[in-house]
Amino acid sequence: MRILVVDDDTLNRFLLVHMLEQQGYMDTFEAEDGAVAIELAKRINPELVLLDVVMPCMGGYKVATRLKKLAGDIYLPIIFITALEDDKSLARCLEVGGDDFATKPFDKVILAAKIRAHARTRLLNKKAYEQNKQLSFYRNSMERENKIVDHIFANALSVKKSFTPYLDYSLNPASDFNGDLLLASESPTGGMYFLIGDFTGHCQLRLLVRYQYHKPSIRFPIKDFL
Repeated sequence: MRILVVDDDTLNRFLLVHMLEQQGYMDTFEAEDGAVAIELAKRINPELVLLDVVMPCMGGYKVATRLKKLAGDIYLPIIFITALEDDKSLARCLEVGGDDFATKPFDKVILAAKIRAHARTRLLNKKAYEQNKQLSFYRNSMERENKIVDHIFANALSVKKSFTPYLDYSLNPASDFNGDLLLASESPTGGMYFLIGDFTGHCQLRLLVRYQYHKPSIRFPIKDFL
């Protein structure tokens, strides 16, 4: 797990990195101020950030907002490590994008437990993000295929209006497109040919044909053709 430690105090960074290594987190990076932290985050794509609040040039509040923006839709846990103890300052840590905080001097056991908890949350978030991407890809693929099929059917088949008044049908797919098909054509002897098909096999054909050619109306439920 890549952890970025941001603190302008060298001793504090040393203590945090040492604690992380004791917990088995060996992939750690250090930044002595906010500007360095942002540039480093662009390169390493951290999975968790331990962030000080009061720093020169760019304070922790601003850094947190910038880091969250860089992370995009992926959950990036930011835990503030601060000497501030007033309620207003701690509430501000959460308002700017922080997910948790620990006051200095920090308790190693509590901080390690918070890191593990946020690591689990990030893992679940990444899984949900990947699943949403797959669903979005599948939905876009289905929409594209439906447009292709609609285009093929609209341009590949011709309609002879001479006998359409004698043909009445209802085609109701269960989804956008399901492959149910009805074709009709005149026969050389003056009758009509019908072709009824289901090319997907995923649903029962919902079709009712009425054939009328110099005869009383006769309805043929599709079950009579199967």
